[in-house]
Amino acid sequence: MVLKSRGVLLSALALLCAALVVTPARAASCRSVDASGVAKSHPGPVPFYLNGAWGFVSSSGALVIPPRFQAVRDFTASGVAAVMEGGRWGFVDTSGAWRVAPRFESAKDVEAASLAPVRLDGSWGYVDLSGESVIGPRFEDACPFESTGIARARERGLWGFIDRTGRWVIPPMLEAVTGFHERNTALAQVRGRWGVIDRHGAWVIRPRFDALRPWGGSDLTPARMRDGRWGLVGPSGDPVSRETYDEAGAFSGSEPVAPVRVGERWGLVGTAGRIVIKPRFEDMRACHGDGLCFAREGGLWGLVGLSGAWVVKPRWESLGLRLSSEGLLPARQDGLWGYIDARGTWVIPPAYDEARDVEPGGLARVRLGQEIRYLDPSGRVVLRLEPVCGALRVAKAPDGRVLWPADPKALRCAKPE
Repeated sequence: MVLKSRGVLLSALALLCAALVVTPARAASCRSVDASGVAKSHPGPVPFYLNGAWGFVSSSGALVIPPRFQAVRDFTASGVAAVMEGGRWGFVDTSGAWRVAPRFESAKDVEAASLAPVRLDGSWGYVDLSGESVIGPRFEDACPFESTGIARARERGLWGFIDRTGRWVIPPMLEAVTGFHERNTALAQVRGRWGVIDRHGAWVIRPRFDALRPWGGSDLTPARMRDGRWGLVGPSGDPVSRETYDEAGAFSGSEPVAPVRVGERWGLVGTAGRIVIKPRFEDMRACHGDGLCFAREGGLWGLVGLSGAWVVKPRWESLGLRLSSEGLLPARQDGLWGYIDARGTWVIPPAYDEARDVEPGGLARVRLGQEIRYLDPSGRVVLRLEPVCGALRVAKAPDGRVLWPADPKALRCAKPE
């Protein structure tokens, strides 16, 4: 999930990079690797920042938890979110009640197994949702449990996997490793080289590549060789074609294709290792389930089909980073932002000065002048953060009712000198 602290969102850029290429710094984080470029949706309220503190708003715009936290993470399917208050981390439910009182130096998301990674006295361990220690703090770093009941943990600078008792299932022997994918494999690094392991820690592909893309619905995956060129390798790690590229993205889409760059131009390669669209675009994005791909030409983005023909001619000056699970992507046209769907149709017309990728809870954050708004997937305003003076704001419902603070007059505006 995304950590939000002091008004800074460490959000979609890091997530997109992790989906596109695995490097040691990124893989050592607890991000899951997904080749689709589609954001994962999670139930629960959406965080918002107001006057130096974080709170949560529901998808309908109800102020479910007033701003009071120093930093927050998103709610997950567990129904709790990690939050910081008074310099310490704990966990709250969707009403704002403490499930685990704030006493930890740091905390991560509660995913599977209802166990939360927490740091105490400089070491990481796991507690349950009653706050009881299940695995005592002894790791240098630790990730949330996966649905298979194992979690990444680091000891003496190396990563491995533990079970719910803290027993090593895969000993700590990896410099970096991703979570396991639907293929029951993970990308792992040893001595600076990347390969693929199975759930027992055995090498499926020996570590011999500078980098690997995550599997994306294909038996092939792009790998960067020692000479810096990218090629396509099969499940055994052997090259399937003599063709190499300056850069290559992960396979995605219902008919899996991968963007590849030759020189300064991008095209698409298919699962047979053959070029589907000859490199001719300035840039390309991952393709989606309907076989449409965002491509840039003449400085503008449009949509092309797998034939290479324009389905939507270039018209957008800029795009957001990720298509949301609701099917929305920020796009800018004629200097204004709105949201398009995967076929390039305006769902929320361009009318805003700024638009961010849709939050996991389904709300889109936009800015119009000095006012910040949260929109539902239809474009309806569910929350307004209106400026009062300086950086101070009040939270209002769509009908103008003040939601927070209860007494706006309590806001003390600095007097000009």
